[in-house]
Amino acid sequence: MSDLLPPGDNHRSANPHQSFATGPDGLPHGIDPALRADPRPIGTVGWGFISLYTLAFIGTNLIFLAPLLVTLALKVNSLVGIEQAPKSLAVVAGTGSLLAMVANPFFGKMSDRTSSQLGMRRPWMVIGLLGGCLGILIVALAPNVPVVLVGWCPLSCS
Repeated sequence: MSDLLPPGDNHRSANPHQSFATGPDGLPHGIDPALRADPRPIGTVGWGFISLYTLAFIGTNLIFLAPLLVTLALKVNSLVGIEQAPKSLAVVAGTGSLLAMVANPFFGKMSDRTSSQLGMRRPWMVIGLLGGCLGILIVALAPNVPVVLVGWCPLSCS
């Protein structure tokens, strides 16, 4: 059977005419070298990097979230007056937060299962951007607190 194998090929298989010859890089012929696993070991990050990354993440969220929360409070105050503003603001912010606790993991899982020409995340980022812009417009033009609630929920989830 070994005389049926190509020269230089020492593998035996169920199909004696099948070639297992490898190239100079050790990969079977026809395998793109770019598909090889990177032989360099993957390093771990330390607590310093994790701490700085966490602080940067919190800082970035505060930069974007603070103006939204201040303008939301001003909008609710202008709609219901100073007496009812704290209760109404608590309802709007609490409902948005509860919705975000459910919606963010749901849409995260949806984006993990998305396969499109644009990639896994990009379609969801575009949808979140459009939903956030629509939410800001709804809150800005809202005539009453229930409409603010409808506009705030897409903002808190995006």
